[in-house]
Amino acid sequence: MNKVPFAESVRIISRGTLNWLEQRPIVVSFEVTDSCTCYCRHCDHGGPKDDAPTLQPKDYRRYMDVLHPSVVQVSGGEPLLRPDLVEIVRNIKSPSGLPYTILVSNWSLMTKKRYLALREAGINQFSVSLDFPDKRHDDFRQLPGLYKHLSEIMPALAALRHDDIVLNNCITSENVAYINACADKAREWGVNISYSAYTSRRTGCRDYFNADPAKALAEYKERKEEERKEKEAAQKKG
Repeated sequence: MNKVPFAESVRIISRGTLNWLEQRPIVVSFEVTDSCTCYCRHCDHGGPKDDAPTLQPKDYRRYMDVLHPSVVQVSGGEPLLRPDLVEIVRNIKSPSGLPYTILVSNWSLMTKKRYLALREAGINQFSVSLDFPDKRHDDFRQLPGLYKHLSEIMPALAALRHDDIVLNNCITSENVAYINACADKAREWGVNISYSAYTSRRTGCRDYFNADPAKALAEYKERKEEERKEKEAAQKKG
């Protein structure tokens, strides 16, 4: 990721410190829609929802004027379903450049035009979900063609060299063995990667929770050894 400029870092830290002293939130997360293009196996969102009660773009400015957060996360559902997403971001952002704004999305609807418009509106970081380094991502997200779309648009937008795209890999019992392969995919596409651990607190579903750390570690080591052998075989063949 591009380093945050020193002056901006000072503003973020100063705002966060002031908020802490005044007992205001430092980080605010807006779920701008409950609707989603996916039906992810580990998520309680999925498919179309009634978004009639959702906030309008100007409503976010009202919250910003009261809360003054250092960081804002914009997510859903799938935030790119909102045709007014650019206006939402503009109302979140202040002329000072604060807050540092992160868009969390599955990128099924991302285009170069929307990416550039959202950057101009004030998105600092694009956090993009990736569960598997291949077409199994489609199955887990239950959206055919999603991985193919990512494999095409990710390198294309990374080539613009804004260095603001981060793959987000949520580690579950299903993909724990493939976290290295996801990092390799991030390197191949020219983007960054971060990891988080699945928790059942949001959905109540423990099906994808790594309840047995020893088993998870064994699966990871086994797959890592398989990857080593595959790489050696490919080198010999080449």
